[in-house]
Amino acid sequence: SLSATQVLACYLYEQRELAEMHTKTNVKDVCISIPSYYGPAQRQAVMDACSIVNLNCLRLMHQHTATALAYGIYRANEFDAENPSVVAFCAMGHTSFSVSIVKFVPAKLEVLSEVCARHCGGRDLDLALMNYFGQEFAQKTGLDCLSKPRSRLKLEEAVQKTKKTLSTVNEASCSVEYLVDEEDLKSSI
Repeated sequence: SLSATQVLACYLYEQRELAEMHTKTNVKDVCISIPSYYGPAQRQAVMDACSIVNLNCLRLMHQHTATALAYGIYRANEFDAENPSVVAFCAMGHTSFSVSIVKFVPAKLEVLSEVCARHCGGRDLDLALMNYFGQEFAQKTGLDCLSKPRSRLKLEEAVQKTKKTLSTVNEASCSVEYLVDEEDLKSSI
């Protein structure tokens, strides 16, 4: 049995091997991005994992800060010293939603604020959509699709497709044939 730190060390070792194979050089120094909600114990575990595989961790950087840095590099010519650009970076994972507000001026970025809601992720959005469509289906048909495992799984699959569609447009449909007792769900949000 391995600790989480040892598993991460194995992963870092594998990543170093791949990087060295592709770049044909030795990798000794790393900068690692981490979620903003990592506390001191998790940060230390990442540093310990680096030590296990003899990697010199130069810096642990929050994921949004890393994204902002890349954004700033590619848009460096667009920033004005007198009128700073303020950009929000948002990320929704499976279990959390995080936002970082970053101010850009030429050759500099400043993270103004960062917040992470750990109980507001993609799975929570799935559940909210399932409840919405489940209630709508019950009102139309008088049938409860959420209490039956098979119909619940069908609805969950359809809701995940709907959620993906909503990531690019403002309205999406959700349909499931034969959801419960040969009744179809056809709706939109």
